[in-house]
This record gives sequence, structure tokens and C-alpha cells, in this order.
Amino acid sequence: MWIPSALNISAHASTVKVSHSISLVGITGESGPKYQAYYGYSGEIINKITSDVRTAYGPMFGLNDVIGVALDLDNDKIVWYKNGVSLGANTVKPSELEGTQVFPMVANGTGGKMTYEANFGASDFKYPVPEGFLPYQESGTSTTPDPSTTPDPSDTDGTSQPTGDRAILTVTMDNGFDKEFDLSKKELNAFIAWYDAKDAGRGASFFAIDKHNNNKGPFSNRKDYVIFNKILTFEVSEYSTK
Repeated sequence: MWIPSALNISAHASTVKVSHSISLVGITGESGPKYQAYYGYSGEIINKITSDVRTAYGPMFGLNDVIGVALDLDNDKIVWYKNGVSLGANTVKPSELEGTQVFPMVANGTGGKMTYEANFGASDFKYPVPEGFLPYQESGTSTTPDPSTTPDPSDTDGTSQPTGDRAILTVTMDNGFDKEFDLSKKELNAFIAWYDAKDAGRGASFFAIDKHNNNKGPFSNRKDYVIFNKILTFEVSEYSTK
């Protein structure tokens, strides 16, 4: 799934490489088959969220076609792609799924066993991610922080501060424990957007925060996952750039 911008963490995207001519790709709610919406091999959208409605949507697809799913929970819409080409708007409203979580789904129209190749962003997509979107899953590729905007590891007394477009995010958990993160404004905005969306009942129950230079050990990447219903408060302390 693809996410429409780093500031909008509650919309996602993925691709599925179809391994059989009779396939269905879409989303489901917490109650399984009763609450689903998917793009079927026949070119129809099958919307079972409120009733079993079939609507002509796009071309038929089959073996080795790549179906993309762009899910935007903030704007309550979903768009499917066939081999990198958008199939356009439709009437499916993800908010009508039962429960507070949305899950990707693939299925087949027969009783046989099939396998599918899904990509949530852990590797390069075959077709470009739609403009303004990000993959649901990060690739795991490590990025080196800009030394001009990150703390000096030799600074142990806290007397110096990095300059640049950054802030300290302090999250107080329900057990009284504080988690502190040195983040870019882009990362901070992504956290706040996720928190606001989840507070309104949308999006994932957890948020992954990059630990950056606190990445101790022989790891290329390390993240701290904070759980929404475990957060008491959070505080933002912006660095002065002067």
C-alpha cells in the first residue's frame, strides 16, 4: 500500500503480483469476509461492506498482472491500480468497515490453493509509487543523519544543541515512563498526524519512530513502536535555528 505523504500516516498502499487468473485484491475489516471491498479479476469492484454490490470499474486482470492499492483513510477513499495505471475514483468508503483497523486482503475465486507475491515497500516497487504517496512499509534502508542537525555523540552534558529544522519529542507512557526522540520536523509532523487520526478513530494502533543516532549495536535500522492507548501525553521542544 502507498501512503499519501509523510504527513498523512493514516493512508497506505501495497502491490500484489497475481499468480492466478481468478483473483481478488482489496481491503477487509476486523470481521473478515462479511466486511470487504476488493477489485476482482472480472474488472468489477465487489463491495461487501454494506451489501454485496458489484460495480464495473476497470479492465480484467490475470496471471502476472500487478495490482496496486492506494488507501487514504483521512479522505475515506481507496484507488486501485493495474500495472501502474490508476483505475480512478469509486464509491468504496473504508470508514464503513467494521472495527477500527483496516487490513489488506487477497483471495481467489476457487477452492484451490494459490500463492501471491505482495509488496508493502520492503523492496522496490515494479511501478512508481503514485505522486505524493509513500510505501506503507519502509524499505529498511539506513539513512545517515545530517551531522549539522543531529546531536554530537560526544556531548554528554547537554550544553550544546544541534541547529536545523528539528525538535525533541517526549512521549509519556501510561506507566509514567518517558520516551525521548530527536526528530526532524517532517518526522514530528508524521507522528502528530498519526496521533490526531487515531484519536479520531482512524489508522494503525501503533507508530514507528526512528531512533537515529541512538541506534546502538550492529544494526542498519532501529525503531521504537509506541502504542496509542499507552500514551498519556507528549511534549514537543523545538530547537532554535539561530
